[in-house]
Parts: sequence; C-alpha cells; structure tokens
Amino acid sequence: MTSTRLEDLPHELFFIIFTYFNGVDLCLAFSNLNTRIDRLLFNVASHQSLDLTSGSVSYNAFRAYITDRYGVRSSFISSLKFDCLSLSPFGINDLFSSLMDTSIDNRLQRLTLITSEYVSVKTTEIIKFLEHMMIANKQGRGRLEHLTLTFENCNDYYAKIVTMIIQRNISFGTMILNVTKYIFKSPLNTKMYISPNETNMHIAIDSRPSLVNTVRLTLSLQYCSDLVLLLQRGVLPLIQQLNVTFERRNPHVDSRPVRFKVDEKNLLTTDTARLRKLSLRNLPMHYALQFVRFLYLTQLESLHLVDIFDNEIRCLAEFERAISIRLYNLVNLQFVLHFQFDTVLQNNEWNMWQGLDLLKNDLWQSRGWFANDYIDTDEKRFIVYTVPYALSYVRFLRNHTFIAAQQPNSVDLKTDQLLLWTCTDSNPSEVAQSLKGLSQARHLRWNFEAMVSPLVLSSSSNIDSAMRWPEMQLRSLCLLMNSQIHIEDRANIITQMLLICPRLRTLAVLSKELALCLKQKPALTHLSLDHLHLYLDMVQDMVDPVALAVIFPNISYFSTGKWYLKMDINLAHVVLDLIKVLPYLRRLRFNDCNFFYEGNIDQSADYIVEMIQNSEQL
Repeated sequence: MTSTRLEDLPHELFFIIFTYFNGVDLCLAFSNLNTRIDRLLFNVASHQSLDLTSGSVSYNAFRAYITDRYGVRSSFISSLKFDCLSLSPFGINDLFSSLMDTSIDNRLQRLTLITSEYVSVKTTEIIKFLEHMMIANKQGRGRLEHLTLTFENCNDYYAKIVTMIIQRNISFGTMILNVTKYIFKSPLNTKMYISPNETNMHIAIDSRPSLVNTVRLTLSLQYCSDLVLLLQRGVLPLIQQLNVTFERRNPHVDSRPVRFKVDEKNLLTTDTARLRKLSLRNLPMHYALQFVRFLYLTQLESLHLVDIFDNEIRCLAEFERAISIRLYNLVNLQFVLHFQFDTVLQNNEWNMWQGLDLLKNDLWQSRGWFANDYIDTDEKRFIVYTVPYALSYVRFLRNHTFIAAQQPNSVDLKTDQLLLWTCTDSNPSEVAQSLKGLSQARHLRWNFEAMVSPLVLSSSSNIDSAMRWPEMQLRSLCLLMNSQIHIEDRANIITQMLLICPRLRTLAVLSKELALCLKQKPALTHLSLDHLHLYLDMVQDMVDPVALAVIFPNISYFSTGKWYLKMDINLAHVVLDLIKVLPYLRRLRFNDCNFFYEGNIDQSADYIVEMIQNSEQL
C-alpha cells in the first residue's frame, strides 16, 4: 500500500481544504511549508479581508499572523479594518511597522481606521504611515486605493488630521473621512484664506495642495466656502465623486455659514469638469443654488442634496429652474429640503402648494424625479423630498413622526450612521412601530425622556402584534432613560433590547440599571458584545463581574464614564475582578483611568494587586 504525502495532493483538493479556514488560520497553518503551497495561498488569500473590530479575529492571533520572520503573511492582506481605541500604542506601532515593511510585496488595497482624540498613538505616526503608503504606491510597491478614516467628532483632532493630509498632499483613489457627530472647527481654518487684495479667491498655503490621485472624496467641513477652496484648479484634478457634509451645531440658526463671500467670481475659478456624482448635506438653499448655477457640472450624473434649508418656499421655482437648465445630463436626483412651517404659512399658504406644482412638471416626472411633501409638527418644518425619504438622510429623530414620513415599499432604512432618537411619547404601539422602522439601522442613541415605560410585558404569547418589539440589526446602542421611570422597568427595557439585538457589539447604559438587569438573571448570552460602556457615579453601583461574564463572556473593552472616579482600593478590586472573569479583556478605562493589556494578563493583574497592597499610595 502506497502512502500519499501532503504535497502530492492535487491543486483542486487544496482549494477545497482552504475553504474550511478563515484567512488568519489558513496562513498560520499553511504558509512557508513549501514553494508550491505558498503559490496556492497567494491565489486564495491575496484577496482576504480582515476586520479586527468584528471579534472574529483576535488581535493576538493577528499579531502572530503578521510577524512571521519572512514577512510573507502581511502580503496576503488586501483589506484591513481596525479600531485605534481597541489597541495599545505598542499594538498600533507593530501594525504600522508590519505594513510599512519594504521587504514584502504589500497587497493592501483597502484600509479602514477608526480613530479619535482619545487614541494613545500620536497623530504624526498616523500621518507618517499614510505618507509611506502613498510613496509605496508611487514606487510600485503598494496598492492602497481605498482609505477610510472614521472619527467620533469633527473637532480639533479631526481638523488637525485633515489639515495635515491636505498640506502633505496625501492622496489615494478613494478617501472617506467619516464623522459620526458634529464639527465645531474647520480643518482648513488655519492655513487657507482669501487674500483681501485679490479679486479671485486662491489658496494661501506654504505649498499649494494637490491631491492628484483622489477620484472619490468624502469629508466634513464647517463652512460652505471651504468647499470652494478644495475645488480650486489643481487641488482635485481627477475628482469624480464628492460627498461633503457641512457640520454645525444648529444649521437652521447659524448666521455664519461661510468664512468669506461665495459668489460667481469665486466659483468660476473652480475645476469640476470631471465631477459625475455630487452629494451636499446640511447647508442653506442660497449656497446650494450658487453651486448648481456657477460650478461647471456638465458631466454630473447624480446629485444628492440632503437637509437643505430655507425660510421662503418661493425659492423652489429658482431651484427647479437651475437644475432643469444647468444639469442637462443629470440622471439621478434626490433631495430633502426643509422650510420653517410658520414662516411659510405667514407668507402665503398658496405659494407652498404652487411651489410643489413646479417640482411635479412633466419634464421631472419623465426623468423619474417625483417630489413629495411632509409636515413635521414636532420640529415645525415643512419638508419637500424625493422618493425615498430614507433614514440615511436623517441624523436626529424625535418621537415617531419620521415613521409617518416613510413611503411604503420604496424606502431603504438601512443606514450605518449614528441615529439620535429623542422620545417623549411612550405610546407602546407607536414605540414598537418606530423600532420596526429602525430595525435595519446599525447605530442608535436612544434618549427615552417619557416618564412611563413603553414596554408591554406578558407571560403569554397573546400580546398585540402592534406592541411587539421586532428583532433589530443594531451593532451599537446607547440607551438613556428618564430616571422617573421605575428602575425595574428600566432594567426590563434593557433586557428586551438585548433580546431583540442579537448582533449588538457595543452597549452603553446606566450601570445601576444593568446591574439590576443582571440580578434578574435573564435567559440569554450575548456572545457578540465586544465593548461595554457604563455610566457610573459611584463604585457601589458597579455591576457584578461574575454575572457580567455570564451574559457577556467575550468583552474585550470595558469602560465607564460620567463623573470623575478616584482610583481607590474599591475600584482597584473591581479592576482585578474584571480581569479574572473576562478572559478576552484587552482594555479597561474607568472614567479618567486607563489600563492597556499586552501579552500575559497575569502581569496586569499583579500590577493591580500591587496597587491594592500599597493602599497608602492610593
């Protein structure tokens, strides 16, 4: 009987075997065995995507994966996503170093990096890494074409990152600078300005920025005039898709949406001849009309205008005329326009309906553009929109009126942005209906301000279907409830949300509410939850670590916040207990206290024990 060696197996059988491994395990098991198997791995694994935020691949396994002495495994990665808040500064530097190794054939094509001002790695290190990847592209050693940077806030940290990217001409084919909240400082504020002695606007910067490789760009700005700066000739010469959100705390009362006058002379110095898709969000109608009228948009095929606001409904006539005449190649048009309802009624209600008739002409309907209207009684706004009026256009929700605005069978409610839902109406059927409308959303901050619980509990299955909460696709949930609601009812709401959100990865709730929820011993185990954040006033309100580990055994990031907590013996004991019962814990943050974990967990535990023993120093 002849024996068959592993290397004697045919290619087809290897390919079948490879399908039973994830990317990391596959390369850890088979790479560097021999030249033939390495070639097969390149065919299979050179397009693998690794998401270090999903929980499917631990950081330690990934670190072992990329630090082989031949550097072969790093060249397998084509797409990578990681969260700087979940890694220590040493872990981030190791990751950057492995991807910057000039001795390997780097095949990384897509990179998603989640960051904020709280990360421990220096901003210059991130910029240095991006510069290296761009230089590698120019020299033919790199392939990075799609860069996504996600920020929690558009503040000074965001401004610093974006300004450095522009100043150093860091440019990739697709650049997406996502923001989940609001901005209060422009990234172009310190270096770009209008010279008062010049008739035409120009960029005054040490070296004229030129993002020559960027074809698709998404970012947030504070002022409409900053967009004009970026559209100057030579800055974005290849731009074809542009998505800009103008971030302000309250755009409807902001009296300074620009830092310099935006007029025809300024706009005629721009270069938008190649632009095919334009999305603008959160700006006055006056500036939206100027962009449409004076930018050179002859090749524009898709236009999205979201949360455009004005007081006068009569501007709809000019809006319709500008789009119909200037954008003759336009195929896809979607918009959401907001008008102050009281102002509209004061001027003339007849003008309101007459303005809508202008948008329902034969030309627009023949091109598939259908305008609708909706009155938001809570916000006192008259909204004009095209189908669909999707939640992807909405950031702030109030009560349940957004559900009434949905068009049946024509709305895609799936959205990856953070939705802020303030609810003062506790009607059980209304709350259940709103949850159904949000069932495909990924990130939700729910501020429940009503004084009565909306949850209807029943031991039988005869509960009215209109009041039954549906299963949701949430990945992150921040749930804050009115303290007037009995704490047992608040705990029941948390339990119910855990039951209907099986894919939840991040949860933020009041500590004493979750503590009572765990004491009730709910019959569930949340394996997907990776990050738990508790609003904590006193250490005495901390949840039981043992009960916590039963419900959420895979937590890797535990944090608290609200008020300042002094690092005393009680808190040190809590830290030690959490380390003991949560085997995957990598990072702890107690309000202003930070703990990072690398290597052996016992070393960190010994450190906490030493702090307890030296209690006189606490």
